[in-house]
Amino acid sequence: MSEFLPLKVKFVDGKGMIVGCLTDVELALEGQWRNPEAHAYREALRLVKAAKNGECRPAVAFAAFVTAAGQQRLLQPTSPSAALGIFDIMAASIKQ
Repeated sequence: MSEFLPLKVKFVDGKGMIVGCLTDVELALEGQWRNPEAHAYREALRLVKAAKNGECRPAVAFAAFVTAAGQQRLLQPTSPSAALGIFDIMAASIKQ
C-alpha cells in the first residue's frame, strides 16, 4: 500500500512511473527532468533527504516533489481507483 495517493509521472525521455512513497520519490528524482537545476526540484531533493533523516515530515517532502513535478509538467492525469468508485456509490446512497 502506498504512503500517499499514487501519482503518475512521465519523464522527458518518455519513461514513466507511479509515485506513492518516499522511496518512489527518490527514484523519480533520478529520472530525466526538464530542468534539474530548478529551485523546486532542488528543494524536493533536499526535503526527501531530510525526511529520510527524520528532520522533516514525509508529507512535506512528498508535497515538494509534487510541486516540482507539476512545475516541470511531469504529472500525468490519473483516473480514480475502482475502490474509490465504490465508496462514492456508498456515500451517495447514504445521503439519500
